[in-house]
Amino acid sequence: MSRAINSSVIKRLYGLSAGRCNICKALLLEESVHIGEMAHIIANSSNGTRGDISNTNDNSYNNLILLCPNDHARVDQDPFNFTVERLHQIKNEHESFIANATDFNILTDKKRSSDVLFLNSYFRFTPFERTRYLVDTLPNSFHIHFLSFGDMFDAILLDLPASYPLNDLHLQGKFNNFILAYHSIYECLQEQIPTFNDMRIEVFLGANANGYCHFNYKGLPYDVANEKENVLINRKFIFLQAFDDLLQYIRTYYQEVEMSSNYF
Repeated sequence: MSRAINSSVIKRLYGLSAGRCNICKALLLEESVHIGEMAHIIANSSNGTRGDISNTNDNSYNNLILLCPNDHARVDQDPFNFTVERLHQIKNEHESFIANATDFNILTDKKRSSDVLFLNSYFRFTPFERTRYLVDTLPNSFHIHFLSFGDMFDAILLDLPASYPLNDLHLQGKFNNFILAYHSIYECLQEQIPTFNDMRIEVFLGANANGYCHFNYKGLPYDVANEKENVLINRKFIFLQAFDDLLQYIRTYYQEVEMSSNYF
């Protein structure tokens, strides 16, 4: 396969990216100078970053992503965080955003406005920006305000039924992952363990004066407590990944959304 990148591929890559870095969004034109770099998603050589011996010298559009020099260096120096799958996701989200931003159809504007209304409504009545604080002490404890994420989602579905699912499919996927991950933790927080005498033991006790619900170490059998701790650690990790992914997407593509809360 030729090592040269076809001019049509270059034009397509720059055009669909609007001449901007797919990660930091910087404009890759300084006066008449192009400072953009076309990075390989799967390395050009099997020995390179994200190399694949079965897929070398692939200069196709699908295997290239437009980056600034700084982000190109980051991507090649950190293959753990910038996997093949992650780079395809970044590229797809950036090009979708550019396509929507340059679509002057009135219906497109209305769809975006609907998504913004939903997000503003949700964030106004939930402590979204304090998410990490609310679950930081899991599995030992959690703050009672964490439970508002599910309550407000249900309330908004009743108040704004036409606004969900969201029109932006990337945003919908990330928000859905966040809600699903929340519910997976919620199930653990509300769980009650049956006993031999038809009694039930709560996994978490009621909130104290500071609003914290603590894990019921004294009431649960050791093996049950250990199992529930491990489940919570895993689900907390998945939830915070979903939170970070949603937060980063909104900060990048929905800067008009107000994430500060009136919850407190």
